[in-house]
Amino acid sequence: MGRGKIFFLFNIFFILALFGISYQTFETYLVKKEVSKEIKNTEKEVEEYAEKKKKLESNIKNFSEEEKIERVARDKLNLKKEGEVTYKIVE
Repeated sequence: MGRGKIFFLFNIFFILALFGISYQTFETYLVKKEVSKEIKNTEKEVEEYAEKKKKLESNIKNFSEEEKIERVARDKLNLKKEGEVTYKIVE
């Protein structure tokens, strides 16, 4: 084999390796972009759930013990206040 053929084969190998590396780099870029998008969406969801949690905690603090007892009495025990009329829907 002459030097020209070896040099030619080396150049072909070098170009193929360069294309392979470029392709892998591009794939990595696309995956990184997709992961970044998922991270942003997840962070947004976390913020929304944190806000919901704050609102729920605020609502819990706003209920007094008396209101809790009244709610349980109405919802679970079907009790009513004096003079109050309740209706039961029968299917």
